[in-house]
Amino acid sequence: MNFKQILSNINAGVILISTANDSYEILYSNEWIEAYAKKSITPGTSLFEAFELSQSERAMLNRKVKSALFLNAPSFLSAEHEGYLIPITNQKITRADTFPFMQQDAAIMPYDAEKQQVALIIYDFTSLMISQRDLRDKQQELEEAIKELKKAHKNLAEKTALIDYQANFDSLTGLANRVLLQDRFERAITAAQRTQTLIGAIYIDLDFFKPINDTYGHSTGDKLLKMAGDVISLSVRKSDTVSRIGGDEFVVLLPNINDLAPVIKIAENIINKLGHPFTIGDHHLRLSASLGIATYPANGDNPSTLIKNADIAMYHAKRIGRNSYQIFEDYFAEERMAQTNLEQALRKALSDPNFIAQKGFSVVFQPKVKHLEQGAIKTVGVEALIRWAHSEHGVVSPEKFIPLAEAAGLVSKITQFVFHESCKHLKLWRVIEPDFMVSVNLSAYDFDRPNFCQELLETLKYYGLPPSAIDLEITEHNALLVKQDNYRKLNDLRNFGFKLSLDDFGTGYSSLSFLAQIPVHTLKIDKEFVYKTQYSPTDKAMLESIIKLAHSFKLDVIAEGVETIENLEQLASFGGNYFQGYFFSKPLEADAITVRLQKEKEQRF
Repeated sequence: MNFKQILSNINAGVILISTANDSYEILYSNEWIEAYAKKSITPGTSLFEAFELSQSERAMLNRKVKSALFLNAPSFLSAEHEGYLIPITNQKITRADTFPFMQQDAAIMPYDAEKQQVALIIYDFTSLMISQRDLRDKQQELEEAIKELKKAHKNLAEKTALIDYQANFDSLTGLANRVLLQDRFERAITAAQRTQTLIGAIYIDLDFFKPINDTYGHSTGDKLLKMAGDVISLSVRKSDTVSRIGGDEFVVLLPNINDLAPVIKIAENIINKLGHPFTIGDHHLRLSASLGIATYPANGDNPSTLIKNADIAMYHAKRIGRNSYQIFEDYFAEERMAQTNLEQALRKALSDPNFIAQKGFSVVFQPKVKHLEQGAIKTVGVEALIRWAHSEHGVVSPEKFIPLAEAAGLVSKITQFVFHESCKHLKLWRVIEPDFMVSVNLSAYDFDRPNFCQELLETLKYYGLPPSAIDLEITEHNALLVKQDNYRKLNDLRNFGFKLSLDDFGTGYSSLSFLAQIPVHTLKIDKEFVYKTQYSPTDKAMLESIIKLAHSFKLDVIAEGVETIENLEQLASFGGNYFQGYFFSKPLEADAITVRLQKEKEQRF
């Protein structure tokens, strides 16, 4: 066995080199040491280039090689004694990955002194090389693992923060949500018990937000909610918490107060600031709000009771006219309970297919008259009015149950019932008076039904009546609530031949441009407006202007609430030509209308 065979079989790292020139050409190397080469090793490859040795490393190696050749005896490389390279175990900068045997005690053995050939050997290199390789691999893996751990920790922290934010804050407005509000209330109550102070709760509901959302779209609605939240936040103290608890409802928590004064001041501030116009794109929108106030401990000793009672107070503010605040009173809760019971009774009644006959609903009709020459009058039509006589609640006013039906999504059933009853009686009345008409009130929510117009036409067809026999009334307030997309249905109804009236004019916020746009035939002036003209010269002048304005738009005018001869004469002098009110008749049963028409016909002939 020759020397190369011996070297290839020993458990060591071996390189056989020629030092005849400055490049130190590699003549042979075993596989163990080749794993550390930076370049592929073939016979003739420079040792310096293969392992990318630095100038100091080259100088040190060259000195040891010359010593071995001169003495013709082994020369040793010792990292510990030479100090050029430090073992990796010292955790200092090292070039171990460049030339590993220079970290360990290695031998330079003369191979052929005449040819200036030497062998570089690291004894037991196999185990040493594996150890060093593993150390580097483990160190690299550890470094990568640390990087990944830091990255994962950062992501976890971000996700935890996001989850915490979503759990405690409203995603749309950035305000506190119910969860955080509950926590803040509990902390405030604990502090109030310790300091013997009060806590205020303000429940805020935006008035008529839904029609704005429906008309201008959810994107505009969301922006308006966010802007409203910002306005409320700017209206309170830094120590207060503003929360959006759902939809268009907000709650303000006011801790550490001594009396109601700061709560009332903030409530008034909120109402005032929300009343300023909001500009979103090309739209200039106006809001109002109904607020309810409750205090700890007078109106509740826990968060849920406080919020509930503030809600009840808010509902009372909304019921008596909106755009105001109310401070909770015990009887508010009784009223709210009665209202809830009434709503449940209404739901039950309207969910019954036979509710008309069994649940106390009926329709009465109030005459509409035309003022003729020499003081004569003629009944030209009637307005259909629904009534509800409940077995427990007694006679319930439409002013109470119609809003409940609208809120519950049940008003369409009432409209259908009234329309059918009106058509049934109108068929007979038109035999007596061929041009006789019935007015039926509509809700803005009726227009949400996809087949609304078709349903009306089918009912008329069933009773053999033309659309021109029906006057469809929609209040000024409801007209403003009709979604933009549903205005097409108003035009469709007019094109089908229905008469359209704008009811309760003078009670809402419509402009003259709105009056010119809505496709109505008749303007009905609200009875409250008529009543005020008896005492207010300004209202009197406005009424006269409205009647003249309506005529300029080629609209008929019907004045409601005519109760005295003075009302009639004044309205007639302003140019009014159609009237309705108790001066002429209260609402009557259908049979009484039939008798009235027959008597008027007999008197004419």
